[in-house]
Amino acid sequence: MKELKRVEVHSKTDDAADVTFHIDLSFGGFALKSHYRVRYTIADRSITWALVESPTITKNRGSWTLEETDDGE
Repeated sequence: MKELKRVEVHSKTDDAADVTFHIDLSFGGFALKSHYRVRYTIADRSITWALVESPTITKNRGSWTLEETDDGE
């Protein structure tokens, strides 16, 4: 993403990472320069994340679950 200007990895292990993303976003007359810090955790086939801190974002929590496709991918 061209809006992503810098990434800081604060800590990283085999099953977790604490990362800050710095963004610079402009569209439709709206401009935003900000950052947000997220904690990622990997367990089994799931990746979860939760917002640690941000001056502009109040919530960011979610997950992905990885599943094998019918063709074995």
